[in-house]
Amino acid sequence: MTLLQERHICISICQISYIINNMKTTIIYLLILVICCCPGCKNSSDTERYQNKRNNILFVKEYIKEIEIEDVLIGQFARLYTINNYLLISDGRSIDKLIHIFNKNNYNYVTSIIDRGQGANEIASIGFIGINEANNKIYVTDYGKQTIFDLCMDSVITNPRYIPQIKMTLNERQFPDNYQYINDTLLIGRIVEPTGNSGYNHTVAKIKTNTGEIKLMKYKHPKIEKKRICFAASTEHNAYVECYHYHDLMTFYDLDGNFKYNIYGKKWDNKTTNKFGYYEKVLFCNDKIIVSYGNGKDRFSNSENGYPTQLLIFSIDGTYIQTLETEYSILDFCYDKDNNRIIMSLDENIQFAYLSLDKIIS
Repeated sequence: MTLLQERHICISICQISYIINNMKTTIIYLLILVICCCPGCKNSSDTERYQNKRNNILFVKEYIKEIEIEDVLIGQFARLYTINNYLLISDGRSIDKLIHIFNKNNYNYVTSIIDRGQGANEIASIGFIGINEANNKIYVTDYGKQTIFDLCMDSVITNPRYIPQIKMTLNERQFPDNYQYINDTLLIGRIVEPTGNSGYNHTVAKIKTNTGEIKLMKYKHPKIEKKRICFAASTEHNAYVECYHYHDLMTFYDLDGNFKYNIYGKKWDNKTTNKFGYYEKVLFCNDKIIVSYGNGKDRFSNSENGYPTQLLIFSIDGTYIQTLETEYSILDFCYDKDNNRIIMSLDENIQFAYLSLDKIIS
């Protein structure tokens, strides 16, 4: 064999080796592509989503209308609810009637109900009010009596001596402080779960009102030590969402508690502190999710009161849509689905106000 022939053979071998190596690389890339595109496979982007830009901001102060309430004196830290044709304002610090009822269409005063006290038709220490709109009932939590009471709206409005029925007795060590009606024997709620002598965590759970059984949802974010959340649930969308008070984080689930994904805002971190406020309250509003958002405001600053001024609008799957900047400090809000309005309790010169969403959100 000549030297020239040996060189040709060597070159051919090198070329074949190069082709084989390239084919291996191509096959590996194809396998990776197939794995990533496989419908049954999940990568980190499916469950860990980041929203670093929420800059579609609309200033809406000029659209906010005051609700003038002259017939009844209501304290600063009132809580708002709607049921059918009524707006309910709960005033836990009142020394007289604890729940004030208004027509939600025109905000005319209807009546006030429920005295403070230990009597059969009284509430010792009022807490959250659950809404059963289908049956025109409200569920009133009484922390003093460790009981959730069942009240028929028609009866309690017309009969001053109406005695509510007991819906559920609370467990002192593990009890709901916020909940939503699912059916006549099932609530989904936020549980206060003690973690020591003085510590606690929030956990969402299914609550059977006929037995008192509480079934905690399993998922816990691995990087958060102290869990403080608001939550909202929707039977229509088979979903609930947790929004963290002191972390820029939302977590989505189905109603069985199966974890779907986390959504992180641009100020996300896992520090254990309650200094900075993010999500204060969240609601499902038809095909949107609306939250009051503090944007990391210093809750203990002397220059501001720490309450959120923004309402963030998301689609049902958590896609960011818009920020409504109210320029008012929002203590609480509820949604009037029939009039497509947000009704707010404010820490401002005006105490109550509403914002129509008809021309703001498509």
